[in-house]
Amino acid sequence: MGVKLNKQSFLSIGNILIALYALLLLIDIFSRSTFSFGIELLHIRFIPIGLMLLLSIFGENHSKWEWIILILGVVVTFRSINKDYLFMILIIFSSRSISPKLFIKTSLVVIIVSLTIILLAAKLGIIPNLLSLRNGIVRQGLGFQYPLIFSGYIFLGFVCYILLDQGKHPIFSFVVAVFVVLALDKLTNSRNDEICIILVALINCAKKYLFVLMNKFTSIVIDISVIIILFSVFINKFIPTNSNLGAKLDTLFSGRLSLQTTLFQYYSPSLFSQNIIQNGWGGKYTTATNYFYIDNSFTRLFFMGGMIFFGIIFVLIVCKMLQLSKAKLSFIALMLLIICINGISSDSFSILTTNLLLPLFGISLTNYKSDFVADVDYRIQNEASNYGIEAF
Repeated sequence: MGVKLNKQSFLSIGNILIALYALLLLIDIFSRSTFSFGIELLHIRFIPIGLMLLLSIFGENHSKWEWIILILGVVVTFRSINKDYLFMILIIFSSRSISPKLFIKTSLVVIIVSLTIILLAAKLGIIPNLLSLRNGIVRQGLGFQYPLIFSGYIFLGFVCYILLDQGKHPIFSFVVAVFVVLALDKLTNSRNDEICIILVALINCAKKYLFVLMNKFTSIVIDISVIIILFSVFINKFIPTNSNLGAKLDTLFSGRLSLQTTLFQYYSPSLFSQNIIQNGWGGKYTTATNYFYIDNSFTRLFFMGGMIFFGIIFVLIVCKMLQLSKAKLSFIALMLLIICINGISSDSFSILTTNLLLPLFGISLTNYKSDFVADVDYRIQNEASNYGIEAF
């Protein structure tokens, strides 16, 4: 059990950790922009992460399992070329005492402010607005290296908004979602993020009108989704791309299955991380030749992070979602699940600069209950009495 935080103190451990992570958010978002200094920011992100780790180690009490996960995670990722995997372990370990509600509010503000600055800079011609072409449709980067980066941040910002709304304004939030999706479809043509935004809005409606039922079935939804995520990593082993079904799925997912088949042909899974040379479109003014890029976040973690690291991260995120579901915090569990589902056809969950809400998988259940359980208890009892359903 962690130390008790003085929530009245501005300089509590949790607040300092959130401030440090807000700095990391700024670094991550601007590093993916087309500002000339953007890429250089990646060289300093170890500073807020390192400070978060030190504060957590010396300011909090951790269970033996948390220490085991930290040590094992550091051992298997320390020599990795891609330091994102090491940083992901450190961030999850350091996030346990953070207030989830304050973290979500802070993240939303940082995302809105950062995207506004970068978008204005792109529209005013201060930085490049990179364009790409897909199926005859022009897609705008809007100040970022690739259109999906902008839409991915919009998706995460919308998740933050819905987590704060907690089903209070379902119709309004759904209307907002529709307008956001229409705008993204016109500007970035990012189907994955658009679909996930609609799913998030629908879950917000479900919390308002079907809260008890949602609590009863969330664990089943999580179990099925976990199977789907794992299946997506090995889908080409079950459905070859040269089959009729495989060809149709490959077309539906913009050639992602073919690229994953190529990955399995030239590379083998390893216990530890390995460097896989890829050639994508991000940050380019022209179309890439010999395009090869793995979009599925979990396939990337499995191959590039290594099987041990993949196992650690996957167990952590699944356990956190099931833990929240069991504690009747199903709404939050489903939001985390949508973040994971978003990573099936996007690299968003496997790259630290786009996995902005990663600390939500590390925050302690105690803190989640402290911030959200009062509202949960009221809604469960109220809806249960309305429908004649036993709440617990």
